Amino acid sequence: MKIVICQSCGDAVALSIKERRCDCGKSGGVYLEDYHTAEVDGPSHVIGVPNSLAARAEREATAWVFREPYKRIVRRELITG
Repeated sequence: MKIVICQSCGDAVALSIKERRCDCGKSGGVYLEDYHTAEVDGPSHVIGVPNSLAARAEREATAWVFREPYKRIVRRELITG
């Protein structure tokens, strides 16, 4: 599981196959068709939580920060409406 943490508002958003944005709208992302690679934008960090631990995250919080560049994170330009 990949989670985008916005550096502007501090919101943490779990990525999905549908576009997700933080509370302030400056950071967000989406899983690509392979369901492993994520495309993200904005002033953010991406952390990973093993899918096997997602259900037990409160008890066994194992997480890491993806050092960029990382093969499964693709930075994109911020899309504004």
